[in-house]
Amino acid sequence: MGRDERFPVWEAALGAGVAAAFAAGLVGVYLSMPDSDYSFLKLPRNLEELQILTGHLENYTSDYTLQVLVGYCAVYIFMQTFMIPGTIFMSLLAGALFGQLRGVALVVFAATAGASSCYFLSKMIGKPLVFTLWPDKLSFFQRQVAQRREKLLNYMLFLRVTPTLPNTFINLASPIVDVPYHTFLLGTLIGLIPAAYVTVRAGIALGELTSLSDLYDTQSIALLFLIGVVSVTPALLGKGEAQEKPSEMASSESSRADDATWVTQQPHCWPVGLPKLNWDRPHLRRCGEQAATAAAKHGQAGERWRGSGAPAHRICSGFFAAQPSPQRRRRRRASDSFSVLTIEAMRDYHLSKAYELHIPEDPEVSYGLKWAIAGKGVIVKDKVFHNLETSELQEGGATYPDCLSGIPLHVRGDVIGGVPGVSKAQFAKLLKLVTFHLSSISCLYVQDGAIGSSAECDAKVRVISDNPSAVMLLSNVLWKIPDRAISHDTSPLTIYATSSISNNVKTILGSGTQYANGFAAADIERSSLILCGKAFADSALVKDALTAMTAPILSARGGLPVPGWLLCFGGSIVLLFAPVEIMMSCLEIHNALLSIDCGVVISSKGSTVLFPTKARREPKLFTKPTAVIIVSSDSTGAIPSVSKLSAGQAAYHFLTGYHDGKFVPAYSRAPSPADPLALASSLFSHLKEDDTPAYLINAKHSGKYIDDNGFMKLLKLALSHNLPDIKTDDFRVGELKGKYRNFLSSKFGKCLPEEFSF
Repeated sequence: MGRDERFPVWEAALGAGVAAAFAAGLVGVYLSMPDSDYSFLKLPRNLEELQILTGHLENYTSDYTLQVLVGYCAVYIFMQTFMIPGTIFMSLLAGALFGQLRGVALVVFAATAGASSCYFLSKMIGKPLVFTLWPDKLSFFQRQVAQRREKLLNYMLFLRVTPTLPNTFINLASPIVDVPYHTFLLGTLIGLIPAAYVTVRAGIALGELTSLSDLYDTQSIALLFLIGVVSVTPALLGKGEAQEKPSEMASSESSRADDATWVTQQPHCWPVGLPKLNWDRPHLRRCGEQAATAAAKHGQAGERWRGSGAPAHRICSGFFAAQPSPQRRRRRRASDSFSVLTIEAMRDYHLSKAYELHIPEDPEVSYGLKWAIAGKGVIVKDKVFHNLETSELQEGGATYPDCLSGIPLHVRGDVIGGVPGVSKAQFAKLLKLVTFHLSSISCLYVQDGAIGSSAECDAKVRVISDNPSAVMLLSNVLWKIPDRAISHDTSPLTIYATSSISNNVKTILGSGTQYANGFAAADIERSSLILCGKAFADSALVKDALTAMTAPILSARGGLPVPGWLLCFGGSIVLLFAPVEIMMSCLEIHNALLSIDCGVVISSKGSTVLFPTKARREPKLFTKPTAVIIVSSDSTGAIPSVSKLSAGQAAYHFLTGYHDGKFVPAYSRAPSPADPLALASSLFSHLKEDDTPAYLINAKHSGKYIDDNGFMKLLKLALSHNLPDIKTDDFRVGELKGKYRNFLSSKFGKCLPEEFSF
């Protein structure tokens, strides 16, 4: 995939559009003001011009407060967005026109809004441009920021409070080095208050100012730095504790001569359990000879070394590189600039009598698994890590990214039509580019899991990625399975997760800023899912795509996948169908849910949930549901608060998915290869065969949604099998039946089963 080498034309056009929007707003404010001499309306460049502007605007502020406020905010945000100097004069102007309290609030609001606008413009335009020009330096700074992510807010507060760096530079650089927006926003909103207070207070006495140097006297600067030091102190203390031991080790090793070499860690490739060591060159040569001799007793590493004729310290593998010291760098030949040890030799040497260290099992995978990955179009270039634990992935550089939403998803094979499609040729071209990129990466990560909480009816999934963070996040979506379980599966799913997006990939699906953070493409027929960029961080997207892809597999294995929830109520398993909005708002029911995520599979052997939640990742098969609850919401009173349904009525209400005047067939807007009518017919067959009781609950009462306690009471009442006799208005019932019939006839025609009824 590679990095994007073109100039970000679309992003630049968007920036020009933002500038045009601000300009149009200013013209609108200008035209709405009364006729007068507007020669004074210009950005002040010194205190004299500011005092003249203040004198004229004071007359307008009382009569045209709204216009002045809108104009002020538009100018301030415009200047912050495009880094135009002079916002300090605008802050002084706020104090002179609006007083201290309102002036501070106005300055903080406008400055935060402008900084946010600059942040997003820099993220869209500046970040790809900097990455194109200086990718290595940018990656270095991004890693430094990632290492300090837990204390990033303290650093941001320090930079905002103290005048150490210009605010415009902070606005521009933060998105480029991957400072999260919520941290940036909070640090800006709080950190600007002290400086805004100082400038607004000075603006109240604008006539007494002779120069800008009067704003910040020694006492004010000392106070700002004191506040900044207090804000950054927790981060510095945490850093000191974390670096205490490494600093001691570094001081004990600093006496090495200029012949010393340092074994350096390659990105994401440091084997778990092996320590970093500093060796001089004679030690390195002795180590290589001893290690290669030991390796010859256990495997082929020593034979490869002896057959190559290379010195022991020149054996290459890509895991360890011993770099020459700066003093010797110029005196050595270019071909001798790196000395490398094989991972096999290093492992066997550490296991020898010289070092008694406990090292975990080598994470390299077998040749059989490499062949299996090659069957999916990805050729292992160097190393591949298989089924690493979360702690091991974190040691390799994995971090939990910020959760995203709204990432574009394209699905081939969706019959619902709720998401954009992708043709067979487009997906094949995408898959070719993605597998080619993954084949060019030195270190790959493979993670196996399953969709479905029981091996009796599940779908195996294999993740192939170049990003340990993606693997760590996706592994939390999957149920744990034995290491070799996927090799015995006839139709496993494959997720290709790549962290970069090239122009070639973007042009296949189309152009637009919606692909800035990434995209996802799924082919249900090929059982393949492609996640590009940060799409793996959109958990809702990933689960929707996996739910759609696993439906044919689960159905072929005797299961019925339905968009519902399983809950344990009174020691029994209950199947619940409800609008997502109601489920998310009813927090009390979450304690009874076996999985917060939507997705259930019913089979002859029992029932399972699709995704693990509540820290439960060990597979488990649950009993078949003893009851089915269907939740609807009707404010007309045509649907009683709770009522018993036959199997045909339950399938009918499940098919319509009525919610507050709208219909959502089968209670799901997510992509699916299953027709809702076929799904409702299968549900009817299960209910009738097992004679499972079904109930309908109305989530609205007197035109309002019932609260958590009311919902739980209705749930208990339905499962008590002791329902009250509730009469409804026949006219309203007839009117609602008509709505149901009109919707079903327009959506499915007249092919409804006879058993289906209101």
